[in-house]
Amino acid sequence: MIEKRCPGGKPTNHSLFINCGGEETTIDGNHYDSDNETSQFNVSRKGNWAYSNSGGFLSTSVNSSEYIRRVKCGISVAQAPLYEKARLSPTSLKYYGFCLRKGSYNVTLHFAEIVYAEDEDLSSSMKRIFDVYIQGERQLTDFNIQDSARGPNKNIAITNLTANVTNDSVLEIHLYWTGKGSPADSPQFNGPLISAIAVTPEFPIEDDKGLSPAHISLITVASIVFAGLLLLALAWAMGCFGKEELHEINVGLEKPVTLKQLKDATRKFSKEMEIGHGSFGIVYRAEVQPKYNVAVKRFFTNSIEGINKLKSEFYNTLQKLKHENLVRLFDVYVGKGMHLLIYEYMENRSLQDVLFGESNGRITLDWKDRYKICLGIASGLKYLHDELPKGPRFKMVHRGIKPSNILLDGNLNAKISDFGNSVLYAEDYQENQFKVMKEEASHGYMAPEYLMFGAISCKYDVYGYGVVILEIVCGRRNAGQKLNQEQLDFLVEEVVLAESEGRLHEMVDKNLSSYDQTEAMTILKLAVKCTNISASFRPTMSEVVSVLKGEKTIDDIWKPASTQILCQNCFKSLHEDDGAGDQPQA
Repeated sequence: MIEKRCPGGKPTNHSLFINCGGEETTIDGNHYDSDNETSQFNVSRKGNWAYSNSGGFLSTSVNSSEYIRRVKCGISVAQAPLYEKARLSPTSLKYYGFCLRKGSYNVTLHFAEIVYAEDEDLSSSMKRIFDVYIQGERQLTDFNIQDSARGPNKNIAITNLTANVTNDSVLEIHLYWTGKGSPADSPQFNGPLISAIAVTPEFPIEDDKGLSPAHISLITVASIVFAGLLLLALAWAMGCFGKEELHEINVGLEKPVTLKQLKDATRKFSKEMEIGHGSFGIVYRAEVQPKYNVAVKRFFTNSIEGINKLKSEFYNTLQKLKHENLVRLFDVYVGKGMHLLIYEYMENRSLQDVLFGESNGRITLDWKDRYKICLGIASGLKYLHDELPKGPRFKMVHRGIKPSNILLDGNLNAKISDFGNSVLYAEDYQENQFKVMKEEASHGYMAPEYLMFGAISCKYDVYGYGVVILEIVCGRRNAGQKLNQEQLDFLVEEVVLAESEGRLHEMVDKNLSSYDQTEAMTILKLAVKCTNISASFRPTMSEVVSVLKGEKTIDDIWKPASTQILCQNCFKSLHEDDGAGDQPQA
């Protein structure tokens, strides 16, 4: 999520000019900002725009400098400086304009095909095709630069585009590669390519009128008063008046506690109160009242990404999530040198603790417990995917379904935790319902389409869920011991093979003294479907819940034409760098 506040709280910008991939230049009296950073995300020097580049170049020989492309031979036009360089994206490229005045704008996009610029490259198999969205609405479909400009190294400006900026003062221009165009032998350079962006208002810009001496005097006095109040506010924020530790924090009780009381409850974040590590920080137990604990995640002070998430509207959304299989977030605190999340404390820690020995045998899961946990995780994911308070259009992809992020309360009810990598999106924003990004994720639980293309949909969580329920039923990690120096033993692949050979029952955990054979086979078969290599063949979480509740059978939700794709060493190639597991998170 991009959040950019306007200085003074009032939008003042009414135009935007960006030389994508290039240097500062002035064309037709308009000053174009430079855009030559090679990172995947960057905010402009003046703070009035930013870009986000998602997806990954598939070739290991490609580096971040490939985001900027230079023309091989000159383009002879008056606006040549705009076309000498361009920004290239593997899959998804977004530009954001900030603090724009409310109203209608004309958007001009400049293009030139300078990557596939040799005649022999411009066969039907080497064409760049992508879509363009403005403010979430698709305005160009299957756009082909070379066809529109009638050749390589020729410029074209698309000028008939409009955008309406509303009260949020943000303009979003999104270029998205849907997989069309060139074949997979050279996919890393097939994504969107853009040379420049120009945004101009379609409404009159009124000049500020001169101020009378009386007005100037009044403004001067007001400024002095405001400056004094600002200094007082800063002093208060810096703790000069000793009030910071009296800040009230909600802990799920009728009466809040102060920051000082919360810190004391963690014994000032002592080592002995640590209960796990999550995204961007350490988690502590805080006994705020006798026999009443909460979990407190303290973010690392250098975790800029985590702190920005805290400040964003993302956690406002999380605080509204209420489901028995989601860990409840009570409050967020962002202060000087201390940034905290406060949420439910789970007595039995994580599923990873219980399954893989970290609990030192303190808890043993019988079959009834395991089945309840499988259903609980599925119910929580169904809520995130289909039942959010924002409405059925909105989906939340957790992106971290693994045993260390499944916490267990005193009754061994499963609750999904750690939403630090979650993605919230509207399903009708893009027709294929995929968001594309590339960030650090959990090895062994990542869906193949994410590893290959950085693609994310609700089916990403379905894959992770399938791996987790396999581990629950089999009592083993997905990425186990090495078979030799080159190959890891992957549980997912082994179970698929066992099903094809009719010996799926052999995969049930041998440590179970008894279990319901029908339920065990149902979960194992569901897991095989959920971990299908093809995302489109995986069931939805609503379908999974209906099967686990006995409302439907696997045959009811399964398409007869679709079968599990089993390739030799496919999991080795997709997860060749995986470790045996992750550190517990909360």
